[in-house]
Amino acid sequence: MFSGSYDHAIDEKGRLAVPRSWREAMAEAGQRPELNVTRSMPGEHPHLVALSEHRWTLVEERLEAASAEGVDTSSFRRLFVGQRFTVPLDKQGHILLPFKLREHAGIVKDVLCVATEREKFEIWSPELYARQEAEDLELASQEWYRRKVQL
Repeated sequence: MFSGSYDHAIDEKGRLAVPRSWREAMAEAGQRPELNVTRSMPGEHPHLVALSEHRWTLVEERLEAASAEGVDTSSFRRLFVGQRFTVPLDKQGHILLPFKLREHAGIVKDVLCVATEREKFEIWSPELYARQEAEDLELASQEWYRRKVQL
């Protein structure tokens, strides 16, 4: 559903235009015109994570299964689930990024949207993404990694 990356800017109200191809893919897949947006996890460069309704349901199911097996998921739930906002797409295809999330990710105006899974994309400030990309390139250049992740 989501693929590629897009440079965008948020407007003065904190709205981000979701790429047309991604909106169309959501509609074709029968997804509701909304996204679940939350913060990145500690230890990662700060950014936002946007998930389709279906993908968010899978997160919830995995957390329930882990809890049923005795895994304490309370920290993850507070940091990831507790910071989630369900944001509808308006008629122009914009979503409102809450100030609390923009502040976490260091997003002021310019953003980079990067698809990372079929039903997930990340929203980055360009400066923080450049740091992450440098780390990703360093990791990808290591022989053991190339052997492990063969396409």
